[in-house]
Amino acid sequence: MKQISINDVIDAFGEEPVSIGDRLKTLGFDVEDTAGFSKELLDTQVYASSFVKFLQDNREKLSVSFKIPTRQIPHDFINPFGEGEETLERRLIAIGFSVDDFSGVFERDVLDLEVTGDEFQQFLEANKEKILGKIDHMASIGGANA
Repeated sequence: MKQISINDVIDAFGEEPVSIGDRLKTLGFDVEDTAGFSKELLDTQVYASSFVKFLQDNREKLSVSFKIPTRQIPHDFINPFGEGEETLERRLIAIGFSVDDFSGVFERDVLDLEVTGDEFQQFLEANKEKILGKIDHMASIGGANA
């Protein structure tokens, strides 16, 4: 089964007549997933309401168990909102910012402060406008270069 987007879901439930097989394919089901259905059934043109009924009636046949492969947590992993103390800079990096993203926004002594996860949450809330302003600035620079 392939990864789908919300657009795929919307397309799969369009109101024009489309075959069950095509609707299932739009939802990410592949040939293996639909092997239990006859070709005639999969070729049957249906409206969205009939397709929903088909899904309800065949939910057990179509159930797919997803197994997401596990990866080891990196040795330097930091839970940005976890217990213990970490510097603000390391916690900001843990939520996806780079080392240079906040140069000029926060002083070095602020970034070097060691805080708990709760204190980090409070820091984010207290500095929401500065952080969002920096994100907006970074987005505008990225957009101008695209």
